[in-house]
Amino acid sequence: MSDMAVAADGYAHARFVAEFFGGPIDGYSAVSSDNGVATAGVSSPDMLIVAPVSNGTASITVTAFGPGGAATQTFVARVGAGATEVNRSTVAQPSPPPPAPAPPPARQEPAAEESDVMVPTEELTVEQDTSTDAVPTESLPPVRATAAPTLSGAVPEQTINVGQTVTVDVTSHFAGIVQGWAVESSNSTSVEASMTVAGRVSVRGLAAGTSTVTVTAVNDIGSVAQAFRVTVGAGSGTTTTTAAGTTTTTTAATTTTTRAGSGGILTLVGTNPSVSVSVGQSATLDISRYFSTAATGFDVTYDDTDPNRLVDVTVAGSVATIRGLRSGTVTITLVASTTNTRITRPARIQVN
Repeated sequence: MSDMAVAADGYAHARFVAEFFGGPIDGYSAVSSDNGVATAGVSSPDMLIVAPVSNGTASITVTAFGPGGAATQTFVARVGAGATEVNRSTVAQPSPPPPAPAPPPARQEPAAEESDVMVPTEELTVEQDTSTDAVPTESLPPVRATAAPTLSGAVPEQTINVGQTVTVDVTSHFAGIVQGWAVESSNSTSVEASMTVAGRVSVRGLAAGTSTVTVTAVNDIGSVAQAFRVTVGAGSGTTTTTAAGTTTTTTAATTTTTRAGSGGILTLVGTNPSVSVSVGQSATLDISRYFSTAATGFDVTYDDTDPNRLVDVTVAGSVATIRGLRSGTVTITLVASTTNTRITRPARIQVN
C-alpha cells in the first residue's frame, strides 16, 4: 500500500483495502501508530478511513483476516501536506498533444496490418490515476476515535476435549476502532486461553471442567468486554478452528521478561509510542509506561527474518533497547501480559 498525504485541517481519507489483499477474507482491521497524528479504522465491509489529527507522521497497519490466517500491510500517513497532495484527482491534467498525421503510404506498398500501426509515443506515456487516493475526500465525513469499542452479538459457547485446541474468531462480535485485545480464563487449570493474533482467541482444554473466557477490546478512549463459556470433556483431540480457519504463524523475534504486577485489569495507557534512533546508535523504551500496572511480563515482537530489517530489539526488565540498522520507518509490537491475559499495541520507530 502506498504512503498517504493528508491535510491537517482536511477531511478523512479513504481506501478500499480489498484491492490490496488476495484470497478469501473474513474481515479487516486497521491501527495507527500515533493517534495524535492520525486515526485509522475499517468501515464495513472494506473501507479504510484515515482521519488527520495534527501535523506529523504515523504508520498505518492494516490487517486482513481469513481462513488461512492473517496478513498485514503498513504504510505511512503524513499529516500536514497541502490539499493538492491529498486529492490529485482534482488537479486538471493537460491533455496530450494530438498525434502528428501519418504520411500517406506509397502506392506500390500494401496497406499496413493493424499490428504494424505506430502509436505516437505521447499517447503511450499518459497515465491514468486509478488509485483509491483519487476518491474525493470532500464526500467523506471526518472520523475521530471518540468512543470506546462496543459489542456486536455474543460469542458462542465452546465444547472441547482434553488436549484439544480451538481458535475462536471474535472480531465480528465487537464494533468500533480496536487498538488492543486482552483475554482471560476464569479457570486456567481447565482452560488455557490466549490471543494468537488480533481478534483470534486460542482455547486449549487442559482438564475436564468449565471456564468463562473473557475477551476485552481496548482503544485510547476505553474498553468493552464480553465472556463465553468453554466446557472441557474427557478424552483427547487435535488442533481445530472455529469460524476462523487454520491459523498461520509468522516467525518473529520475541524476548520475554516478567515482573511482580500490582493487580487490576491489564489495559493500555496513553497513546502508541514513537522512538527516533540513528543508524548505528541505540535508544531505549520503557514498555511498562504504555500499559497498566497489572502487567507482569513484557515482549517485543518484530520480523527478524527480513535481511533488510531496520532495527534489532532486546528487552531487559521492562526496557526495550532498539538499535538502528538502516534508515526508514518501521512498526514493532509491544506486548504486556499477566498469567492469563495478553495485550498488544504498536510502536513506531524512525531510523535516521
